[in-house]
Amino acid sequence: MKNLIVYFSWSNNTKNLIETINKQFGFDVVRIERKKPYSQNYHTCAYVEAKEEVEKHIHPQINALNATVSGEITVAICCKCSFLSNFYCVKLF
Repeated sequence: MKNLIVYFSWSNNTKNLIETINKQFGFDVVRIERKKPYSQNYHTCAYVEAKEEVEKHIHPQINALNATVSGEITVAICCKCSFLSNFYCVKLF
C-alpha cells in the first residue's frame, strides 16, 4: 500500500465523492466508523453530538481500521463538518 484515503461519512456524501475521485487513482480506501454511531437525525448529529465533540475536544472511539501499512505511504484524511463550514477538509501526510 503506497497511497491510502481514510474518510468519515455520516450521510455517504463524502463516500460518494471519494469513490468518484478515486476512479482516477485506484488508491486503497478505508472508511472510519464511529463505535457508537451518530444519530440518524441530521440536526441532532450535526448540531448536538458532533458540535459538542468539537467544542469539548472529545475524540470518540472508532472501530479498528481495516488497513495494513508498511513502508512510506501518503495518507489523505477527508471529512466534512457541516456546522463548521461547507468545505471538505483534507490533510495529507
